[in-house]
Amino acid sequence: MNLVSGIGASVASGASDDERETRTIRYDLPEILERIDENRLMYRAEGNANIVLSLSDNKHVLRMRKSTVECREGKADSNVDLRRFVKYSQVIASQFSPCYVPAPKLAHLNTYNLQAFNERLRCFRPAMRLGNEIRELDGILYPDVAFLPKWLYPARVRDLSQDSKISSTPTTTHYQTYCVEIKPKQGWLAYEFCDNIPLPPEPLSNGGGDLRKCRYCLHQYLKLQKKSIAKISKYCPLDLYSGKPVRVLQAVKGLIGAPQNNFKILKNGKVVYDDKREKSMFNRILREMFPRDGRTKDERSTIFMNLIKEILLKDFTTNDEHCDRKLLSIKKDRKKSSISTIDPSKLNKSRSDPYSYIDEIYEKYLTYQEDALYDGRGSSRTTWPNGSFCAEYLSEEEQYQLGATALDCSIMITFRRLSGAEESSLTDAARNHIVSIEGMKFIVNVTITDLDPKSHKHYAKYVEQLASSAVAYRDFIGKLRR
Repeated sequence: MNLVSGIGASVASGASDDERETRTIRYDLPEILERIDENRLMYRAEGNANIVLSLSDNKHVLRMRKSTVECREGKADSNVDLRRFVKYSQVIASQFSPCYVPAPKLAHLNTYNLQAFNERLRCFRPAMRLGNEIRELDGILYPDVAFLPKWLYPARVRDLSQDSKISSTPTTTHYQTYCVEIKPKQGWLAYEFCDNIPLPPEPLSNGGGDLRKCRYCLHQYLKLQKKSIAKISKYCPLDLYSGKPVRVLQAVKGLIGAPQNNFKILKNGKVVYDDKREKSMFNRILREMFPRDGRTKDERSTIFMNLIKEILLKDFTTNDEHCDRKLLSIKKDRKKSSISTIDPSKLNKSRSDPYSYIDEIYEKYLTYQEDALYDGRGSSRTTWPNGSFCAEYLSEEEQYQLGATALDCSIMITFRRLSGAEESSLTDAARNHIVSIEGMKFIVNVTITDLDPKSHKHYAKYVEQLASSAVAYRDFIGKLRR
């Protein structure tokens, strides 16, 4: 899939002064913390580890780590050095095209009463998430990719402001800005690379179940068994990553039919469709997206799905020969490790510091850059690594950690319909971001987000979950054959 990404920014350094004497190339990590007043923040979303807050006036989002409520009176329990996250983001971003992974910045929440701030957020948060809250004031600031970047706007809109602020309420057109979030998950068959996972024996009486499914599809049966979903999703990551238009379209259709936590639509920065909303909301959004066009509900749905398909298959790069299938390539880092050859003990070097492995990966990344420069390959700070970094510099355990990050990443597809003569006032670079469908033109952007490092505990959970998913699937098939 032709997805754009990469930071292409300065490379940070975590080396000591002594190390700098032996390593001639090091780049300093900015220590500047942007201070964010609590009154500028609004709740956007959250996952297991972070709460995402949007800045109402600056098109950025602030991601804050969560801790358990029990530690409210004491020290926060996340034990995370966010500077490591910024370093890690540079490593993981280098595995994509060097354009569209948003560069993070360290930030600090200014609040007089953190507990009162948490209470203000409670009414917007899912009940299942209320056992955790913000206990640390430092966070990471990202551009809000629910909006188009300033350089993709027509010249007259860009000239309205000298900074990056673009109003969420369109002033020059009636067309709104939409963003589709897709969590693609893994795109490889689970059974091929899991020799050490304790899969259940196939019952002789019913033939068991064929495990030639991807990890996502197997996990659906475990979710169904636990009653966390009502039906099996028809979405399969293998379709999304196939690169074949018909299969990609089938994947998009499956996501819309059963969004679960893998598909959302935002309008002007606000979630308007996800797994908590009725399907009728999706049809209402399409009426707003394609107003007064005389098309039927099914025709609008087909146009929307084809639009997303075309964006996913579009090559946004102009000079990156390695742009194709990069998201799939990084997910295959875990696949190539074959899982069975990974030594779990090497992932758990420090129980008190679950992210200590980042320091070593980062140092290897800097060494890779130095070697690339001295070998005459040019500075890899602005080019996509050709695969040698993972294969030649990282252990299989470290490659697994990169794959674990890719497992939970999000593809953010942001678009707005162009009207009138807007196209003529776009830059040449922006015109490469136009997608045409059914006589309509859309200015679009694709970014990769949620590239957070995972703790060393991820592997054990992953293996256990995959084995349990296989059991649930075989149980499901067994019941059908009785």
